[in-house]
Amino acid sequence: MRKTSMLFVLAAASVLSRAEIPLRVYGGADAAWQNGRRLASAGLLPAEPGAAAVSGNPGLLGFVTRAEVEVGAGLTWSSEQRTRTVYDQFETAIGEVVTADNLDLVPALGAAAGVVPLASRLALGAAIGTFRDYRYRYSKEYRDDFYAKIGEDRIEQDGMLYAADVAAGIRVVDWLSAGLRARYLTGARSLDFVTVRGTDTTVESESGSPSGFGVGGGLGIEPLAGLVLGLELAGPVSLSEWRTGDSLVASETGRLPLAVTAAVAYRVPGAIPSRLQVEAGYHNWHGVDTTVSSIVTAGLAVEHQLLDRVALRYGAAIEPMPFDPTVQLVRVGAGLGFEVGSLVIDIGGRLNHDVLGPSHFRTPLAHADEKVYETNGVFGVSVRREL
Repeated sequence: MRKTSMLFVLAAASVLSRAEIPLRVYGGADAAWQNGRRLASAGLLPAEPGAAAVSGNPGLLGFVTRAEVEVGAGLTWSSEQRTRTVYDQFETAIGEVVTADNLDLVPALGAAAGVVPLASRLALGAAIGTFRDYRYRYSKEYRDDFYAKIGEDRIEQDGMLYAADVAAGIRVVDWLSAGLRARYLTGARSLDFVTVRGTDTTVESESGSPSGFGVGGGLGIEPLAGLVLGLELAGPVSLSEWRTGDSLVASETGRLPLAVTAAVAYRVPGAIPSRLQVEAGYHNWHGVDTTVSSIVTAGLAVEHQLLDRVALRYGAAIEPMPFDPTVQLVRVGAGLGFEVGSLVIDIGGRLNHDVLGPSHFRTPLAHADEKVYETNGVFGVSVRREL
């Protein structure tokens, strides 16, 4: 009896044309934004030794000569507008009308990391912080000619995936360092679709407690003064109980792909010393899910040392979406770094904007002419200190 009732509720939800959640949000947004330098560089991994290399490229840890600790925190900001095309009496498109407009501002803790050199060529480090952010809010109200509320669509997704990392790096020769990292991921996520039509309310929910273990490694090369080459590899991870099963749905396992990132950073001397970094990455999504595509990402970041204790940073990166490589997510970032006594304070922000169509959702939207404009921003501050 209970099973029959649940099937009826799910069927009713589809008839009511409930709102849907974007695929990128459904799988969790990248939450590795806690480092101010990384934010200012539009998400590029810091190509320099230090505590941030524990969760970035552990191959750089072999170049660490002094102990360092780092903590971070910040805010995430998201804006989403859903529109429909407007036609005149001759069925000619004349514009778009906004059907739903949502804005969300959420604070979050970042990461805490530390690294300690145990010998002239060996260093150990550990870090804990956010890895994926599942939080998402959507609401649309329906009103009659007298502006009385007659219905509502609401999506509420919550949860975070956290990472605990331990890493070690060893300088093989003066210009070459190699490192390994072990990572444990754990967290929780919940998702509710609420559809209200008059006195009828339909709720569809799903939840999970994802967890998994992964390994990674990297190389750091300094062939010349001011030139750093980095290669980082993050192995695939299976997240058990990404979606918890019930009497209707079997338990599902989430998967994260093998990812390889290569970076080149060069310090340019001059009246205003600068540092240029180019990064390219490969994410083997097709290796874990045959319904999506593997993607190649690219980015460029610049840092200017304006004063002895002030640095200006900015960057841009492009990332195709695995579910549709024609959707190019462009990120831009900017920020500053300050030295205040024995502390280094890094401030950064990252912004991206894209347009999604009906096929870019977990299930296609009800209207073929519906568009979704998403703007997401992240502002973060990290503080580090050498000990």
